Amino acid sequence: MVYTTVTKHPNGLRLLSLDGGGVRGIMGLVVLRELILRIQKRKGLNEMPRPADYFELAGGTSTGGIIGIMLFRLRITVDDTIADRFDAASISKAVHEVVEKYGLNKNDKKLKGNAPLQHKAGAQI
Repeated sequence: MVYTTVTKHPNGLRLLSLDGGGVRGIMGLVVLRELILRIQKRKGLNEMPRPADYFELAGGTSTGGIIGIMLFRLRITVDDTIADRFDAASISKAVHEVVEKYGLNKNDKKLKGNAPLQHKAGAQI
């Protein structure tokens, strides 16, 4: 089956460039999701449109290239791509493992999320 974009831009091609950075490419997908949601709202669509319907070309590096294949060749939605690429439980587990390995001081543990980002003997964050 051959797919075409909804409308061709009068000034030429619309290119989506997907960087490979971020946590397994999640940052680029989050930004793209917001763009697609705005298109959905502006056009009054019931379903979230697919990026392949609004961009003639897509390219990416590393993870961005894989995401491009998922979005354009396989025509997977942005939300499904995020769900397939991002597992919050894995990242949460990794963070807990790092905290366990390197530890927190007693004050940090007591304050939990309100712990200071600067310590007397350490660098500033």
